[in-house]
Amino acid sequence: MDGKTSVILSVMKLENEDLGEIADYVANYVEEFNNTHDDMELRITFQFYDMLLQRIDMLVSNGLFGLILVLIVLGFFLNIRLAGWVAFGIPFSFLGMFMFGYLFGITINMVSLFGMILVVGILVDDGIVIAENIYTHYERGKSPFRATLDGTLEVMNSVFTSVLTTVVAFSVLFFIEGMERMKEMAFVVIASLLFSLLEAFLVLPSHLRNKKLAIEAQRKQNVKEKSLAARALLWVKRKVEWTIDYMRNAYAEMMKFVLLKKKVRRVMVLVPLLFMIIVGYLISSGIIKSTFFPSIPFDDFTVEIAYKPGETKEKTEEYLWYCYDKVCEVKDELIEEFNDTLITYVSLTLGSTEQLGESGSHAGMLRVSLDAEDADISSFEIANRVREKIKKDPSLEKFMVGGNNRWGKPVSISLEGDDYRMLKQAKNFLKKELEKMPELKDVTDNSGIGNRELNFTLKPKAKLLGLSHFDVAKQLRQGFYGEELQRLIVGTDEVKVWVRYPKSDRSSLGNIEEVRINTPTGKIPLKEIADYTIERGVVNIKHFNGKREINVSADQTDPFASTTEITAKIQKEIIPKLQQLYPDIKTEMRGQFRSAEKSGKSMGLMVVVLLILMILILALNFNSLLQALIFLPVLLIGPFCAILGHGIEDKPFSLLSVYGVIALLGILVNDSIVFLDMYNANLRQGMKVVDALFKAGKQRFRAIVLTSVTTVAGLYPLIGEKSFQAQFLIPMAISVAYGVLFGTFFILVFFPVLVAFVNDINRAVRWLWTGKKPTPEEVEPAIIDMREQEE
Repeated sequence: MDGKTSVILSVMKLENEDLGEIADYVANYVEEFNNTHDDMELRITFQFYDMLLQRIDMLVSNGLFGLILVLIVLGFFLNIRLAGWVAFGIPFSFLGMFMFGYLFGITINMVSLFGMILVVGILVDDGIVIAENIYTHYERGKSPFRATLDGTLEVMNSVFTSVLTTVVAFSVLFFIEGMERMKEMAFVVIASLLFSLLEAFLVLPSHLRNKKLAIEAQRKQNVKEKSLAARALLWVKRKVEWTIDYMRNAYAEMMKFVLLKKKVRRVMVLVPLLFMIIVGYLISSGIIKSTFFPSIPFDDFTVEIAYKPGETKEKTEEYLWYCYDKVCEVKDELIEEFNDTLITYVSLTLGSTEQLGESGSHAGMLRVSLDAEDADISSFEIANRVREKIKKDPSLEKFMVGGNNRWGKPVSISLEGDDYRMLKQAKNFLKKELEKMPELKDVTDNSGIGNRELNFTLKPKAKLLGLSHFDVAKQLRQGFYGEELQRLIVGTDEVKVWVRYPKSDRSSLGNIEEVRINTPTGKIPLKEIADYTIERGVVNIKHFNGKREINVSADQTDPFASTTEITAKIQKEIIPKLQQLYPDIKTEMRGQFRSAEKSGKSMGLMVVVLLILMILILALNFNSLLQALIFLPVLLIGPFCAILGHGIEDKPFSLLSVYGVIALLGILVNDSIVFLDMYNANLRQGMKVVDALFKAGKQRFRAIVLTSVTTVAGLYPLIGEKSFQAQFLIPMAISVAYGVLFGTFFILVFFPVLVAFVNDINRAVRWLWTGKKPTPEEVEPAIIDMREQEE
C-alpha cells in the first residue's frame, strides 16, 4: 500500500452489533497500537461508519432544509398561528414513529432517513386540509367551537381515506422482491402517517379552537398597533394572500367557462391522453433516457489484470508496478488541477482479483481509494483517466479498470450447453461481437484459462497389451510426482519414503517420450502406445440448471448511457446470429437485466393489487364504484408526470424511479379525494352539477395547491443534492415531487372536466336504458345515495 508491503485486516459486523461502537473501538486500538510500535503502522483505509455518518449528515441537512421550506410555505399560505400548529404534526408524528419503530428494531440509517425526508411534506397534508377548512369556517364568522367542529367533521372522511390510500401504496414496498432495503423506508412513512392522522383528528382541532385565530380570520386586526417587523410580515402575507385569491378567482373563471361549454370540456378530456402519448414517445425514442438502474459514483475502483496461467509472478508484479506509477501520475495531475488530494491511497495485490475471478501468480490488482465527494470531477472520469494512462500489455488475457456496480453488470450474458467445445466457440464469438460495440468496454468471461496440460490418447497397441488410461496415467504420476512406499520411525518422528525419477529425468517434456511403461510382456516406450497434445486445462467447471455454463459480461463506456437500449441492441443484433451459428447453445440475459426483470415481475403484480385495493377503498368511501373508477385516469397519468420530471432533471428513468411512482400513486389521489368529497357535499346541498364542480374547485384550490407545494418543497433539496450518497435516492424523489407537481395541475384543471364527462356518459346510458332523459343531478351517486337514505 502506497509503495510499502502491507497486510489487510477486515473487521466484520454481526447483525445486532452497533457500528458506532465498533468504529470507536477500532480507532482506539489503532491509536494505541501506533503509539507502542515504531516499526510498523496500522492505518484505517475504510470504515463504513464514516460513510454512514456522511450520508446521515447529508440527509439530515436536506431534511431540515426541506422542513424549513415547508414551514415557510405554510406561514405564507396560511395564518402564522395556524401554520405553527399544522407544523407541530411533524415532530409529533416522528416522535410516535420513533417509539413504534424501536419496538420493531428499526434503526436510524440512510434508508429510514430518506423515508423521513419523503414524508415531511406529506405529513402536513391532512393537517393542512383540516386547518384550512377550519380557517374557512372562521372566515364565515363562526364561533371557535362551531368552526373547529364543523371544519373537522366536514373533511374527516376524505382525510382518513387519503391517508389510508397512501399507507396502502407504501405497504406494497414490503412485498416487492429484490428491494428489501426499502422496507424500513416504508415502515417509517406508514408509521409517521398513522401518527399524523391521530394528531390531525385529536390534537390539531383542540389547538385551533382559538379566539385570536377567529379574530384574525375575520380580519379584526389593527395593523397600526403592530411593530414595524410585524407590519412588514403582515404586508408580505397579504400580498401572498392577494396572489392566491387572484389565482383562485382566475382558476374559477376558467373552470366556469370550460364547464359551461360542453364541447370544450369534452375536447379537454382528451388532453391528458395526448399528454401521455407525447411523454410515451419521448421515453420510447430515447429523448428521455431510461435504464435498469442508475449509475451511482463509487468511492474506490480497481485496476485488475490477468495473464495466462503459468506466467511468472515477476512479470505480473512488474506490470502492476507500472500501473501503480500511472495511477500516481493521475493523482499528481488531479492535485495540480483541483488543489486537492482526490486519490487518497493505492494498494497493490499480487495473486488475486475481485471482479475478474482470477487467482494465482498470473493475476493481480490495484485498489484506488477516492475522496471526490465535493470535487468537480466524478469518480467515473477519474477511472477513465487512469485507463487512458495505462498502456495495455498485448499478452494480457484480461484487463479492466472500474468500480463495483452494486446493481450487477450492465451487460451479462449466460451461455449454456452440453458440448463444452461448442460453448467456448460461442463464447469467443460473443466476446468478439461485444468488443465491436463502442458502447461497451472490459468484455470478460468467467471461464478462465488453466495451466498447460498433457492430454494422452492411447494407440491400438496399448489396448492389445491390456493397458487402460488409468494404467498409463498412474505410472506417469509415479515417475514424475512420486509415490509413497513406506513410513519409518526415526527417533520421535515419522518419516515418509517417496520414490520418483531423478530430477534430471523429469525436468523437460523430452523426458516424457523416454518413459518406459510396464506391461505384462515387459517395458515399452510410451511413444509406442500413446500420443499426447499440450492444451490449456479447465480452471473451474460451472453448471446452471444441469448444463455447462459460461458467463460473458461487459461494462458501459458511458456509465450514464441507457442500459436498456444497449441490452435491446444486443438482443436484436447479436443474439440471433449466435443462435443461428450455435443452435444448441442457450442464451440468457443476466446482471442488471435479470435483477430488473425479477423485481419488475414482483412489482407488476403488487401494482395490480394496489390498484384493486385503492379502488375498493375509494368505492367504500364514496359508496360508489363509478366514482371510484374516476380516479383511474389520475393514477394512470401519475407515472407519465414522473417520467417528464426525469426528463427535466436530465436523469434516466430507472427501476428506482418506479418505486417512487408506486409511492406517488398513494399520494396523488389525496387531492382528488378532497375535491370529489367537496363536490358531493355541494350536490347534497342542492347545487347543480356544474355549480357544484365550480364551487368545489374554488373551495379546495388553496388546500390542494398547499399540500402539493409542501410535498415538493420537502423533497426538492434532496433532488438538487450532488453527493454520492444521495444518488440512489434522487430517482424516487424526482418521481414523487414532479408527479405531485404536474399531477396537481391535472387534478385542478382536468379532474372536474372528467367528472362532468362521466356525468354526461352516465346520463346517456340512463337515457338509452330507460328511454327518459335524466337531469345531470339524478345520475350522480351522491344524490342517489341521499335519496335512498331519505326513503
